[in-house]
Amino acid sequence: MQIGKVPPALSLLREDLSVRLVASAWILSMFSALGALFGSVAGAFAYRYGSRRVRVASLLIAAAVERDRRFVPSLWGAYMPVAIALALAGSPPILAALG
Repeated sequence: MQIGKVPPALSLLREDLSVRLVASAWILSMFSALGALFGSVAGAFAYRYGSRRVRVASLLIAAAVERDRRFVPSLWGAYMPVAIALALAGSPPILAALG
């Protein structure tokens, strides 16, 4: 969330919450802190159940059929930058229309 959606909405958040720029930066930083917290929880989960089990489970969740195995890694490397670009480009008109 902090990467693509919140930065275009910062001015609206500042208005709605009546906060200054520094306070809005702290609000934005909380999303990064939450990401770190949940990352720590995921690490603890892997430590408790074993990294091998967690890797196997995650591979089974993201399993692809043989014909898609060359295509899926390219999606994995492209989804984040494309999603960030779409969020940054699409957020201002949506925020202007919906508030």
